[in-house]
Amino acid sequence: MKTLYLIRHAKAMPVAPSMRDRDRPLDTRGEHDAKALGKRLHHDKVPVDRIISSPARRALSTARIVAHKLVLEEKSIAIDDRIYASDPDTLLRIIMETPPEVGSLMLFGHNPEFSELAQRFCDELGAMPTCSLARFRFNVDSWKHIEGAVPVDAYLETP
Repeated sequence: MKTLYLIRHAKAMPVAPSMRDRDRPLDTRGEHDAKALGKRLHHDKVPVDRIISSPARRALSTARIVAHKLVLEEKSIAIDDRIYASDPDTLLRIIMETPPEVGSLMLFGHNPEFSELAQRFCDELGAMPTCSLARFRFNVDSWKHIEGAVPVDAYLETP
């Protein structure tokens, strides 16, 4: 059994004229929502074997806050540049590259690609607002078999 968590970054500050999009920090609501999500995941004793984040500041900040609440070290967060300004097929390739010994994988990134991938796995899920989590459980032995697999269950949590 493999469990995939797709987490869209928390609410960020609007882009300023002198700022690159990938440098946008979380706003106050985003920090609050990320802490609340991490606290819920910790309370639910969610196991996380691997975390991969977009390099964008807002996604990485969300990953760091959640990891901290899950009592995971910051160095456990891998950064993959391919997640920023991506597409569902690239995200799927990243997931499929995950070693088979990883049972649960958590990705932090952006819309529209996170919503599109979530809906590819389960078309009943709606769009993912900021700081939402989509969870999928697959009855497969390897992440390589995720493509085309139908999840055993799917769940969308929004703040």
